[in-house]
Amino acid sequence: GAIEEGFFLQDTIVTKEKLVISDTFGTVKPFFMQDRAFHAVSPNAEIYKEGIRDFWEISVKAGVLVNAKVSVSPVEIADAVCGLVLVDIKDDDAK
Repeated sequence: GAIEEGFFLQDTIVTKEKLVISDTFGTVKPFFMQDRAFHAVSPNAEIYKEGIRDFWEISVKAGVLVNAKVSVSPVEIADAVCGLVLVDIKDDDAK
């Protein structure tokens, strides 16, 4: 878990974001990210390469005073299914 502050603007594939994740615990990593200008979303961005956020995640977030978010990651589902036959496509299983 963590405290999340900032904003996120997106129109189809163009995005701008300022995000601060602090006071973390568990597997959540603290980080700060600020885009300087609107840009096209790319899986090569640092936030995706470092594993802080999943590029392929599909999510819905709603709330006023308290937010709720539901996410599905097709890559994680594929990794779990392949893991049943001992194939680790993300190379993230314990050795």
